[in-house]
Amino acid sequence: MASKASNAAVANRASGAAAQARTAPGAAHVPKTIRSGSQGAEVRMVQTLLKKVGLAPGVIDGMFGPATHRAVVQFQEKRGLQADGIVGPDTWTALRERSGSDLDVSKYSTPTSNRGGDSAPRPGQNSPRPGQDGQRPGRLPPANPQDEAALRQEILRVAESQIGTVEKGENRGAVLKYQQHFGRGPEPWCADFVSWVYSQAGKATNSPYCPTFVQQLKKQGRWKGRNDPQPGDLVFFDWDGDKNPDHVGIVKAVNADGSITTIEGNTANPKNRREEGVFQKNREMNTVFGFGEVA
Repeated sequence: MASKASNAAVANRASGAAAQARTAPGAAHVPKTIRSGSQGAEVRMVQTLLKKVGLAPGVIDGMFGPATHRAVVQFQEKRGLQADGIVGPDTWTALRERSGSDLDVSKYSTPTSNRGGDSAPRPGQNSPRPGQDGQRPGRLPPANPQDEAALRQEILRVAESQIGTVEKGENRGAVLKYQQHFGRGPEPWCADFVSWVYSQAGKATNSPYCPTFVQQLKKQGRWKGRNDPQPGDLVFFDWDGDKNPDHVGIVKAVNADGSITTIEGNTANPKNRREEGVFQKNREMNTVFGFGEVA
């Protein structure tokens, strides 16, 4: 019978050989998983590879912001991957194959500074205490207000691009892309629509049901109640006054008379009322249940 010492020696040699194989030149390597808010060499690498395959990730600055998220989602959709904007092993592998590049992170480790463009705030940067500068208690203001402004503009751009998309049949036709994006089939789709718009704009969102949508926003500190609507905010409506949200859209503008202009999915065409689709509406505040922040 072999001694414990000789068994340990064999195990150590095997472990060392495995480690050597993993670190050998040309061995497959997958960088760490990154997503919105990530920073560093891996982000610079994915931005570079996305640009190499003809997509637009924004400034190559090592900051995973809305433009980078949008480019990742576009790449994933084209390659038949889960379009969640998260760069994990499958997306890294597809990027390597599509771009013809290796995944040597060290090539992208040059320190960078935030130059504007597509950048995510550094933790703690310019972060006043809750309630400071007129903010609601419990919610910190954005570390980089320019990033939030850009996100709001992108949300409205994406939403406006969908105006005129109409149903064929019951929750079907061209509008099915909103439900199917999240793996769901035909269903009332106002929440699917706004989730799709936010996700396309770079703010990952996925909620098909207005009451749970509101609960998610409250848990995230993004619920505003019926106060301070801003373009790009989510707006929930209570049609029957039962204090439950029945419908959701996106605020496009706040008007001088106190009404709001919205972009909504699963809503009637205001010109003929005969078709359902994505349309711009003017709404009075007496139908509003509350508003949700973009981030």
